[in-house]
Amino acid sequence: MTLVSNRPVATDINDQLEGRYNGGYKEYPNSSEYRVAASSEDEFRSGLVLDRQSPHLISVPYISGTSVTEEMIDAPTTVDGLLEVLYLMRQEIFMAEGRRAADLGIRFPVCETEAANTPSAAEYTTAQIPSFIPLNQDMDAFEMDKEAKTVVIKYNMNRIIVQNKSSEYVAPFFN
Repeated sequence: MTLVSNRPVATDINDQLEGRYNGGYKEYPNSSEYRVAASSEDEFRSGLVLDRQSPHLISVPYISGTSVTEEMIDAPTTVDGLLEVLYLMRQEIFMAEGRRAADLGIRFPVCETEAANTPSAAEYTTAQIPSFIPLNQDMDAFEMDKEAKTVVIKYNMNRIIVQNKSSEYVAPFFN
């Protein structure tokens, strides 16, 4: 936690051009007043949504950051609880590094040219999406209540990783 919290942060960034309506498809929360629950069974947490509306400026870690606190690390009483916190940290810290897809067991195919020139790559020309991954964009689904300023994520994917930790696709700590 000390390493993550000591990484440099860019402050006073004007991100007001960042549209939160995603081309009219899905509206996203745009105020720090929103509280977010990782699923309908999880508690709401504050501080996860940045207020990008004028006149607000935002702060963003140069490398990466996490919303996980030392209290959240100390709270779990089971291996599964601690593993869920670990995967939340990996989700937040390594998002830009592309680790999230690998953590979920998703493998993208290599291109046909590479497969044709590298015989050992031939078996990797088809995408791998484990059966526990919600389809039809449900992995990113959430319900937003503008009145209550809450967001409830449909699937806590960190919990799904933990629930499938014995799968060959995820949780290298157990395989």
